Amino acid sequence: MKARIGWLTGSSLIVCVMALPILGVLMGLFSPVNDTWRHIQQYLLADYLVETALLTISSVLCGIILASTLAWFVTAYQFPGRKFLSVALVMPLAIPPYIGGYTYVSLTGYTGPIHIFFREHLGWTPPPGFLDIQNIYGAIFVFTLFLYPYIYLVVRSFLDRQAGQLLEASRMLGASRTYTYFRVILPLTRNAVVAGATLMAFEVLSDYGVVSHFGLNVFTTAILKAWLGFNDVAPGLKLAAILLIVVTSVSMGEKALRGRRSYAYASAQVTPIQAVALDRWRKIVVPTLCWGTFIVALVIPVGQIVYWAVLSWDNIVVAELSKLLAPP
Repeated sequence: MKARIGWLTGSSLIVCVMALPILGVLMGLFSPVNDTWRHIQQYLLADYLVETALLTISSVLCGIILASTLAWFVTAYQFPGRKFLSVALVMPLAIPPYIGGYTYVSLTGYTGPIHIFFREHLGWTPPPGFLDIQNIYGAIFVFTLFLYPYIYLVVRSFLDRQAGQLLEASRMLGASRTYTYFRVILPLTRNAVVAGATLMAFEVLSDYGVVSHFGLNVFTTAILKAWLGFNDVAPGLKLAAILLIVVTSVSMGEKALRGRRSYAYASAQVTPIQAVALDRWRKIVVPTLCWGTFIVALVIPVGQIVYWAVLSWDNIVVAELSKLLAPP
């Protein structure tokens, strides 16, 4: 009994300490209304809500489509590099979206290699705004490219463990793999997709680097603008409280969508999907999408970062760097 009381007391203290910052932010909703907040509420708040919702929903939907397709392709079909890609397609998650976004802005900008190639080798000067990705569409591209592994991981795990017997049963009834995927497998991956999409939505909602670099008016940039631009903490706290309510709503929505449904076999003997050889149009589409995603999401940004590191190597103080890396 004493041990239980001790655990309960310790757990309660930890929860209270963790809840204090959240309560502090929520108390911002009840701070006095001033002219700065009136200005934000009248002219800016609607734009913040719309742009945040558009960015989050679009990024998550694109991530779901890309991740689900990749997970199915590397699970169900045999093609060169399949085993490597099944693991490598997770690696873009190691690149922070801000770093990836900055890299692609530099690649596609006026002084980037693409524009330079057009001007110096093709004799053509692209018009202003050509390949400009510093907008909401570019941000959706960046978030999709570097956050889709959240969804890919859970869907791939589900397909490995749950889909083999279902696919065999469907095939015995005469259904094609494509038909089986859309009518059987895809509905069953709903919980996995929702779980991964929720994590991705949290990342998009809390990101500041990408949205700031791309000049978007979303809640994370609005909080800093209200605090530093207007030199007023109270409106920033109100905006942060609204963002916290939005994040909580997303979490509750994920739980509501998942409900009490669970998809699992009663037997521990689960047959994995047997990958089959590609035929017809799949011979081109499947490897192109999988390898193309790997190149665009990992090879190109990492290659550009390595190139920059080589160019700036003489400016790096290696001695100081070694001191920082040395153990204390």
